[in-house]
Amino acid sequence: MLVFWQSHAEYQQFVTERWLELYTNHAGNLEYHDALISKLWYLDLDPVLELLAPYYGQSGRPAVNQPQILRALVAMSHCGYDSVTSWVKVLRSDPVLVMACGFEDGHIPGIGTFYDFLDRLWLEEPKQKRPRAKNRKPGKPQKKGEKLKPRHDGIVAQIVDKAMEGRTAHHCPQSLFQKLFTQVAVLPSAQLGLLGDTNNLTISGDGTPVESGSSPYGKPTCTCRKPRIFSCDCKRIYSDPDARWGWDSYREVFFYGYSIYVYSTCDGNYDLPLLLDIAQANRHDGPFSVFCLSRLRQLLPDFIFARAIYDSAHDAYAIYKLHHFWHIAPIIDLNLGNTGNRKYPDKIIISENGVPICPAGHKMVNWGYDPNDRNRIKWRCPKACRKDVKCEIDCSNSAYGRTFYTKPTDDYRLFTNPVRGSKAWKDLYNKRSSAERVNKRLTVDYKTEQTRCRSKKGAFARITLAGINVHLDAQIKDKQFSFFSYATVIMNQVA
Repeated sequence: MLVFWQSHAEYQQFVTERWLELYTNHAGNLEYHDALISKLWYLDLDPVLELLAPYYGQSGRPAVNQPQILRALVAMSHCGYDSVTSWVKVLRSDPVLVMACGFEDGHIPGIGTFYDFLDRLWLEEPKQKRPRAKNRKPGKPQKKGEKLKPRHDGIVAQIVDKAMEGRTAHHCPQSLFQKLFTQVAVLPSAQLGLLGDTNNLTISGDGTPVESGSSPYGKPTCTCRKPRIFSCDCKRIYSDPDARWGWDSYREVFFYGYSIYVYSTCDGNYDLPLLLDIAQANRHDGPFSVFCLSRLRQLLPDFIFARAIYDSAHDAYAIYKLHHFWHIAPIIDLNLGNTGNRKYPDKIIISENGVPICPAGHKMVNWGYDPNDRNRIKWRCPKACRKDVKCEIDCSNSAYGRTFYTKPTDDYRLFTNPVRGSKAWKDLYNKRSSAERVNKRLTVDYKTEQTRCRSKKGAFARITLAGINVHLDAQIKDKQFSFFSYATVIMNQVA
């Protein structure tokens, strides 16, 4: 049962009173931890009570210190600790950290209590470590910087068809973590205006690798080593059953672990994550993005996503089709491996950027988009538009010049709005790095790439905690808030 829940107002009152008591002997430590205290001061956990209540029983001993435990886990991520065991030892030795998390002195829960809390947020029973086939590395890409191809041909189109019918998986083990992240991080930032206009959002999606701390070779269950056979293909037991081999296209190395996918906002003054998700390392970004976008629309139903920006790993007709079905303009770089892959009739000459070529061989001029029933893009003769074009062919008797129309429905990949390769398109695509910067904040700044957890649950928990911290950093920076300055004013007034 969730009975003893410290509300946000009670927490703020507790911190104010306890801060004044600690100032005499711990002034330097209070100033040192000012950034952490300021972040936790704004971390409102009241919505979490309603979110977690269904996952606690109606009888038995009441659970205590649940908001304090969650606050302490966020503080653990802020302080750069990846081990709960090490963090609890530090917490018990520092009265300022105890105060910041909302605990009473001498009432710090045991290490197992922290792990039990994380277990309750993960909606899946622990997997038994059963023997399975030996992990094998996938084939290495032939070109530099190229990502691995999807394991199954046509898998993206199959997943997209299910998504358009509303049949993508709505329940996953990490769904409660995602709901918690939405309630305590994304929605508060949206209310402060840090995400931009939520009725016209531009988002960016990208994946990043996270290594597992377990061995990729597993523990053999056979007796092949007795006759000194060390490279057998017998089944093995792996300490991290969900981890797989993947390819890091940036570092151009194989890694063993998971792939984290992030959707971030591109319109605000800060690069902030909107959705975090996790899958095995051999999951391709293309099909993974379909699941994530479907989940993002479920978690944020009141947001309107106008544009989505991706790298060339998402350059698939099915992904364009899905975005147009959901009224989202896809801004996707062309995959060089798809050169010449188009659905428009061959008798029409179209450049690789989707620009019609006139009979004289000149690129026609984009003359706007008709958003009405015709839903088409207009092109005009470059000579008639008074461009500096020398042309001796008269394509039209009209002074207006020859016109041509392309419809996005004829080829979603080439006929984009804005026109692929135009300044407007390039300006939008330049925002794609937002997701890369968010990934860097999560993995490097908050050191989640160093955690080396031995479970999918542990890896995603630390990514979620880092994501909450990224939002809190933006919130206190936007408000220019310092709890140390705020409390000092109160102390002087009391004195």
